[in-house]
This record gives sequence, structure tokens and C-alpha cells, in this order.
Amino acid sequence: MRLPRLGKSRRANRQPSSASIYHTEIIADVAVPERGETVRFFSRKLLRPGKLRSVSNKDLRESLLSMFYLGVAAVLPVAWWAPICDWVSTLRRKRHFRKDFARYDVAIKAVLGDDADTRSLFRDISPPRIAAV
Repeated sequence: MRLPRLGKSRRANRQPSSASIYHTEIIADVAVPERGETVRFFSRKLLRPGKLRSVSNKDLRESLLSMFYLGVAAVLPVAWWAPICDWVSTLRRKRHFRKDFARYDVAIKAVLGDDADTRSLFRDISPPRIAAV
């Protein structure tokens, strides 16, 4: 167990500042007579590109999920595959609902009106559940 530190964290300054990554310069000042002001345009050039991650968290999650499916396929009888896949797709649907439904609800109600049944529409387009064979 790590104990909290009272001083400055060593991780605090690891991300470089925007000024050390980009060079910003003014490229034009354009007068806008209708507003009585000028608009300033900038150019931002990349000086130090960031490092690309070779493995992302999504890759790791998908790899673990694939290994889980292979383990299920190797250990359990074929009759059990459909209920397990159904359970996993239900978990995914709940995650999609929790993360994406609020924006979807606003967008669909703006187009179809407030009386649209957005929950059933969202359920119909979310990842399908595998039917038992």
C-alpha cells in the first residue's frame, strides 16, 4: 500500500505544456468594419509530436474478451454458448445505454418530437443480442 505524499507529486509535470509542443504565431489581423474591431488569425505548428501508444486500453479489453470467448468455447458445451453470449451482449447494451443514450435522446427528440419512444429506438439499434439456437 502506498502512503500519500505531502510534497509535490513526481507525476505532476510529466505532461509537457502547450508552449513546448506547439509554436504559435500571428498570421493576420483583419479589420471587420461592421463590428468596428479586428480579428486576429493564428497559425499553430507542431514542434514536438507526442508518442503513439503501441497498445491501447481498448485493444487490451478486446483481447481479454476474445480469450474469454475462446475459453468458453473450449470448456463449455455448445448448448451453453448462446446464453453466455446473450449475457455479455446485455452487459454491452447496458454500457452503451449508460454512456450514449443521453445524447441520442436529445437528438432524436429534436427530430421526431417529444412523443417519440427513444428507449425502444435505442434498444433496436444497439448491438444485437444473440438468439438461442
